[in-house]
Amino acid sequence: MSDYDRQAHLASIHEQRKETTDSKANAAIDALLHQRNPITFRSVSQISGIGVATLYRHDRIRERIETLRDGAPKAVPAKPKASTSCTGDGSALIASLRRKIKHLEAENKKLRELNQSRLSEEWSSL
Repeated sequence: MSDYDRQAHLASIHEQRKETTDSKANAAIDALLHQRNPITFRSVSQISGIGVATLYRHDRIRERIETLRDGAPKAVPAKPKASTSCTGDGSALIASLRRKIKHLEAENKKLRELNQSRLSEEWSSL
């Protein structure tokens, strides 16, 4: 037991953990690239099971993620397609909304009358 070097043993364990972290992170980045998903610290963390803080602490991993994140093309949101039934001034939309308002007002009126009749029945029974 006198030949046991605790510091050397801990250093080798630390090196193994570091290599495991590197391999997990690189595998996650490769998977994201293959799936064409955005490369972010959070996405790499979720896939690899490594904490975000750990990814930031490892310089090689951090540089790779930042390079891929900054170099990736930004997704351009698609513009909504214009409805073919709507004119440029939106008159069809306005007409549709007016019809809906009239329908809701009529329904509201019926419900108020029903509520009033039930309330009057309730009061008359007291």
